[in-house]
Amino acid sequence: MKRFKTNDGSKVRIAQLSGHVAWVGATYEELHERFHSDAYSLGCVSEDMQKNTVLDSVSPKQVDELLERSAIDNAIIAEFKRIVDENDQDAMSNSGPDAAKLSKKIGHRISSQKRNGMWHKFQQEQEAE
Repeated sequence: MKRFKTNDGSKVRIAQLSGHVAWVGATYEELHERFHSDAYSLGCVSEDMQKNTVLDSVSPKQVDELLERSAIDNAIIAEFKRIVDENDQDAMSNSGPDAAKLSKKIGHRISSQKRNGMWHKFQQEQEAE
């Protein structure tokens, strides 16, 4: 079910000829599907509309950059997991996985600073498990 709220914080009553009644207020509340079109026509917004509004404010290039950065971060974490699981000492330096070898394996330049931050995050996640 979708969740709806009013834009202005007021409370809106939705009454249908079938006798069904629902209220939409200032906070997101689940609303039965039969009320969705009435809610939209009364100016209410659904949660998915708000998410799309946020995405509309970001350029496609920025979205692509964020997705690529996320994919690189995921690849780094996966490589860290492989290094640990296989106990790959050749991939390690004194301060963690070797940044140059990591860059070559991932296919993107990974700075020592980026590697250190991701390595710290990886270690925290491993301790949490």
